[in-house]
Amino acid sequence: MKFKDSCFDKVSIALVLHEIDEELSDKLILEAKRVLKDDGIMFAPTFIHGEGVGFKLRTKLIELFGFKAFIKPTNDEFKKFIESNGFKVMEYDRVGSKLAPICCMIAKK
Repeated sequence: MKFKDSCFDKVSIALVLHEIDEELSDKLILEAKRVLKDDGIMFAPTFIHGEGVGFKLRTKLIELFGFKAFIKPTNDEFKKFIESNGFKVMEYDRVGSKLAPICCMIAKK
C-alpha cells in the first residue's frame, strides 16, 4: 500500500484472510502492522474451520461452486497466526453457526 508507516489508528481486514494463501496472509498482516500507529488496533474477522460432518459437506459443496478456502484455521489457530505476526490479541470469539463460523478478532500492534 502507498500509505506512510504508522499513519492509521485502526485497520480492518474483514473476511479475506481465509481466501488467500498463507504467504499472502502473512504479507497482508505485516502490511497492516506497518501502517498502524503504535498501539493501533486491527479488526480481523474471518471464516474459520467448523466442526462436524455438516461443515465438511458444506465446504465441499462451496468448493464445487468455485470458492476455495486456502487456510482453514480453528479459532485458536487463527489467534496464534495473528500473534505470530507480532500482534497482541485483545479479544477473539467464535460467532455464527457450526456450518459457517467466523472468528472476530481485535488485536493491538
